[in-house]
Amino acid sequence: MIHYIKVQFVRSDEAVIGISLDVTQAKENEKMLIEAKMKAETADMLKLQFLENINHEIRTPLNAIVGFSDIIAQSSEANDMKMYADLIRSNNTLLLETIDDIIDLSKITSGTMEYIYSEADIDTLVNEVYERYNQLSHSKIEFICTTNDKGIKAYCETKQLKRILSNFVSNAFKFTATGRVELYYGI
Repeated sequence: MIHYIKVQFVRSDEAVIGISLDVTQAKENEKMLIEAKMKAETADMLKLQFLENINHEIRTPLNAIVGFSDIIAQSSEANDMKMYADLIRSNNTLLLETIDDIIDLSKITSGTMEYIYSEADIDTLVNEVYERYNQLSHSKIEFICTTNDKGIKAYCETKQLKRILSNFVSNAFKFTATGRVELYYGI
């Protein structure tokens, strides 16, 4: 450990007076304050990046909802209206899931996140994720889902497992330009 000594000399008419102070603790406090300031600045930068990402994640489904709502208002064909209404519904779900993710992240950060474990049917979870993303798939990407229908159960936090599966499928679609995305599991 380095000790810092501050020496100060004062001259009076009769003599030179020297004062010596140990300022080691003050220097250590100063160093800790500088480190804390740097951490706070980094945290602020990360929060800004997070908010920019969230802004994008919320705007994407919201723009689709608004756009397809306008198209429905101008459309007179029932088949088109149903297709656009389905797209609006799936984007509403995506928007709500994004907001749930934000709330959960806040709970995790504050240490108040509660997990509710229960028995879940894996085929049901996989099929729910498939149905949701099957509506969003387009002609350039084939979306295939295979379940084994053996009644496989898992004791888990169902909501989080479904979110993880959804994130995998979402990323697969984001990073696949053409070809296929397959959703399956094995034991």
